Amino acid sequence: MIYRAHFVLPITRDPIESGEVLVRDGKIQAIGLDLAASLPDEPVEDLGHAVILPGLINVHTHLDYTIMRNMVENQPFFPWIRRLTELGGRLDYEDWLASARLGALQLIRSGVTCIGDSTFSGAVVEAAKEAGLCGTIYLETFGSDPSAEYEQQVEALAERVHELNSNAGDRVSVGVSPHSVYTSSEKLLRL
Repeated sequence: MIYRAHFVLPITRDPIESGEVLVRDGKIQAIGLDLAASLPDEPVEDLGHAVILPGLINVHTHLDYTIMRNMVENQPFFPWIRRLTELGGRLDYEDWLASARLGALQLIRSGVTCIGDSTFSGAVVEAAKEAGLCGTIYLETFGSDPSAEYEQQVEALAERVHELNSNAGDRVSVGVSPHSVYTSSEKLLRL
């Protein structure tokens, strides 16, 4: 299939006005002008007054929380995050999955194809895989008590990462991320 648009932005060189992109087996084979002329049997989809460019990357998403957008506004940070946590406690895995699916579709609609997401539910892994997004999904961990032992928590987290990675597909990987320095002790960060 050849896709034609008002502009093609190859990024590594100047924009191509009235450009074309040849895609075969899901991979870009060529970009340029008048590809259709040299490939008369190739179907052409003219996108009109549009721009074809590489997918955008959003390195800090929380797709779990898509459905909570605008629910808690105009508050200082700590009351805001406490309220979000409280509201989140009312949701089950299916709710988180629906939220992550909605967020994934909104990203795709805006041109984002690759993400770095922080989650605690893990639902984003399934949603990203279904939507065809690529990226790394980070399971968040918390623990600010400097006297606590976190070995079991980290061991359970490692098992969950392994479980999610085994079902993530080839475009998504799962890792671990401490939530923040104010919710993670030095001991937890070292583990």
